[in-house]
Amino acid sequence: MAPDHGPSRERRGVSGAAGTRMPFARRAAAVLVLAWALVLVRTGPAAAHSETVESKPAPGEAVLPSPTMVTVRYTDPLGPESTISVVDDAFAEVTEGPTRVDADDPHAMSVALLHDLPLGAYTVAWTAHDAADGHKTSGSYTFSVGDVATTSPPSGQPSGTAGQTILVLVVLTVAVLGVATVARRRARPAPAAMLAALAFATAVAGVAAGCSGASTAGPTAPSAAGTAGTQVASSAVDGPTAASSTAAADDPDGVPIQISIAASDLAVGEDRFAFAILGVDNALLPDVDATATFFRLEGEAAEETGTVPATYYASRLPEAGTYVALTRFDRAGPWGVQISGTLPDGRAVAPNRVRFEVASRPRSPAVGDMAPPTANRTLATVPDIAALTSDPMPDRALYAMTVDEAVASGKPTVVVFATPGYCESRICTPVIDEVKAVAAAWRGRVNFIHLEVYKSFNPLVLADEMEAWGLETEPWTFVLTGDGHVAARLEGNATQAELVPLLERITGGG
Repeated sequence: MAPDHGPSRERRGVSGAAGTRMPFARRAAAVLVLAWALVLVRTGPAAAHSETVESKPAPGEAVLPSPTMVTVRYTDPLGPESTISVVDDAFAEVTEGPTRVDADDPHAMSVALLHDLPLGAYTVAWTAHDAADGHKTSGSYTFSVGDVATTSPPSGQPSGTAGQTILVLVVLTVAVLGVATVARRRARPAPAAMLAALAFATAVAGVAAGCSGASTAGPTAPSAAGTAGTQVASSAVDGPTAASSTAAADDPDGVPIQISIAASDLAVGEDRFAFAILGVDNALLPDVDATATFFRLEGEAAEETGTVPATYYASRLPEAGTYVALTRFDRAGPWGVQISGTLPDGRAVAPNRVRFEVASRPRSPAVGDMAPPTANRTLATVPDIAALTSDPMPDRALYAMTVDEAVASGKPTVVVFATPGYCESRICTPVIDEVKAVAAAWRGRVNFIHLEVYKSFNPLVLADEMEAWGLETEPWTFVLTGDGHVAARLEGNATQAELVPLLERITGGG
């Protein structure tokens, strides 16, 4: 990584001399090297945001006897603020003692459970704080004590699409080397069609590997699990469909799921509870007929306040999408939510229950608040765009004005806080592309500004605007009225489908 610059994603081509032919064995080897490089690079973590790699008990797992501990392991070291919460189906906490980050392995944290848990379902909710920059990601999944159908992989085995991709590449490696050997013995090149097919299949496998990790989102999230943002980061899928990635159709307790949460700054009043739904293999489950049932928690009592539908907003990135439940919180304190739903094929998902806190006021600007004074860096003050954004394909117009200048213009403004080069989960990655698409259609009528999360990339240093706006997670998108008041605040993935109606409302139809 070059000092003070975002990550480079330049792709270099390699060409031989004109009129020469590379022997088949060398061509095959080159293809394999490229494919394995894609897998090893693309399946690695984003530079700044951790993802979960293992959890015990595993998502959807049925265990007997009752487990004594829950452990979650991440790709990057964890800060001491990281936590794990485990609740039963009444939102009662069943942990014993604090969450501890392993002193010998700071990538893992664990929490002890009460002894002899009753048979039933339990939800693990985790919040991971990155030790390097404090970035926070959150997510949840369920396990059960008792004999419940499960699809979790054996301990120590790769799970989900990444493991399948590596297996495919192993098979392809053997196949390509075998063809190369036969061709060499016959002293003639293998058929071009065979080479092309092997190269294509290998490349597809490599690309699939790059899309198998999540941030935000559940075990392998936002992190975020995870988690980014809330992330749940986490967190991209070219994997099994909803029908093939989950438990058997006759599972009496429903198909096990994971929830990647993008709601870390909830407050009294109308609010937006955003999340992603993943299978136990971390594959995104789109188009679930999902609902969110909210509960006020008081001691051991859980009072249901209502059930609202969760709308699914598909992203421009095929493997990304966000569920949004709009609700109202009438008091500060502990709350609970149960995510339920039905898959497109008619199977129910296993309910996932999470505790969370509602504040009297949010940390970040609330709807109706004036946008904080912000004289952010622009191309006028920092001509090198690589110092302003980690976006590998930046739209220069997003770095042309300060928030203060945008407010003074009298036009509505969209301000997005994101770090596209560092948070590559299903919650983080699509946001800039979504905003660019909206900007292309609305430019001239609405101002669009991207504020990079980091003011320095080497080392990573959070931008001053993150603190000024009270943000502890990202991405965030704020829609401001023409006089600079907050009209909407969207944590996590903000899609074109959500943004356009908001702009139409503030502009009177667009």
